Amino acid sequence: FLLNLDKISKNFGAIQALIDVSFSIEEGQIVGLMGDNGAGKSTLLKVVAGNFQPSSGKMIFENPSNNAIYTGLDVCMKPNIATCIAG
Repeated sequence: FLLNLDKISKNFGAIQALIDVSFSIEEGQIVGLMGDNGAGKSTLLKVVAGNFQPSSGKMIFENPSNNAIYTGLDVCMKPNIATCIAG
């Protein structure tokens, strides 16, 4: 996999924007993200991009060309893979 999200949640106070979102994306795979207004699409992308810190969950991003990887959860220094856990 290139990106793996496991039980990512994001709360804004009492508002639960994301609840236990899990999926994997393989290298070369083309995916789409669809949903109703207010479903959490933008929030999920902002978590993956590092704009929002998730409330809980695990994200693994494999990047063979870079040893320092910012996953939106933490900055990890590991060869070829970053594993960071929030909450």
